Amino acid sequence: MITMLGGTAVGGLSTTVAWYLGIGETLLPFGRETNSGANYMGICGGVALVVALFLLAIRLPTTVSIYPTGVRRHVRQWRGLSFKTYDAFLRWEDIAHIAADELVTGAGWTEARNPRITLQSSTRIPAGQQLKFDGENEITLMAYQLVAEPNTLLALLRFLKDNPDQRGIVARPDARELLTPPPLRERFRAARLAKKTAPDA
Repeated sequence: MITMLGGTAVGGLSTTVAWYLGIGETLLPFGRETNSGANYMGICGGVALVVALFLLAIRLPTTVSIYPTGVRRHVRQWRGLSFKTYDAFLRWEDIAHIAADELVTGAGWTEARNPRITLQSSTRIPAGQQLKFDGENEITLMAYQLVAEPNTLLALLRFLKDNPDQRGIVARPDARELLTPPPLRERFRAARLAKKTAPDA
């Protein structure tokens, strides 16, 4: 949505500027090469720019923080005319299983598979910390909304769960590099190896 509005703003404002610079015929279609047409395009572009900036200012990012003691998910969502914060924290000792999943939207040619990660807990998640796709004993990380590459994030979470003595690495100054995906060549090699070693169906 923000990208579309930004494109509309650039197009409308560029057309108006081009018209007043005397090169409007390169952007305005035939029949609209008038002063009023240029002003109309400028107004549309200005409105689109304001709306895009407004949506950008109130965007509600989802953040996932990984600590030596556990995983925190912080989400802000609109509820009526105000924001509501959902802040969930799971200790490593309470995480029973980490699973990869997909949120399928659309159908046919428009079908999209969005990766997500489910953290299953051995303890109950308070209702005030649960989102739409959560359960009483699990929270869902919408990996496709995060900056980190989903497979790299999944691998790191599983590694930290299975290696308690290594959890301190996320507290190091260079911990950000843990979420840097391996080179594409290595990922292709790993995929081919996994395919060769997979049992026949």
